[in-house]
Amino acid sequence: MVPRLNFIFAMVLLMCCGFTYTPPGTDTQGQVTKLSFSTASGSLVNLGSAGNAKATVFIFLAPECPISQQCTAAVNKLYNALPGANIHFYGVIPGSLYNREEVSAFATAYHLSFPVLMDTANALATLLNATVTPEVIVIDSACHIVYSGAIDNSYIGLGKRNGGPVTAYLNNAISAVIHGKPLAVKRTVPVGCFIEFKKDKHE
Repeated sequence: MVPRLNFIFAMVLLMCCGFTYTPPGTDTQGQVTKLSFSTASGSLVNLGSAGNAKATVFIFLAPECPISQQCTAAVNKLYNALPGANIHFYGVIPGSLYNREEVSAFATAYHLSFPVLMDTANALATLLNATVTPEVIVIDSACHIVYSGAIDNSYIGLGKRNGGPVTAYLNNAISAVIHGKPLAVKRTVPVGCFIEFKKDKHE
């Protein structure tokens, strides 16, 4: 039986294990807009409208990842402050470890009011080089990645909270896009649960 979650430091992955990421400024060549996904509620979302938004936010989550669970309050607060800002916002569950009922239960339990996409083939995770949950990728209207990494610096390690002031990386990135300002921080190293590729929970 393969464990459903492997807890590791993202920094170890990126620096020691040869993992790559899609750096800010990278052009996804419009590939994001060609993708469509089922949601936890059973509806179909076509990402073709991403080019019409000021920015599109993808937050990779895992129902059983403690840090994914903990980040939902901050994510919900940010999302609920966005009406009228023309910012598209999606949760993304990568891989096939969780079925629709499990993802729906997670979304309900943590009051996620934005669409939660089922990226069962890891198409979006692969395109954006997401490696952990939670991890956020923000693209602009030209499908350029403007920010990738942590939602904030609430965690400085697995099970280790930041005892100092919290920097809201995602909020700052969205605010910069809305106001047409350059981002002070374009990339951070996320801390969370490793996204397993080509794995099935029944193996």
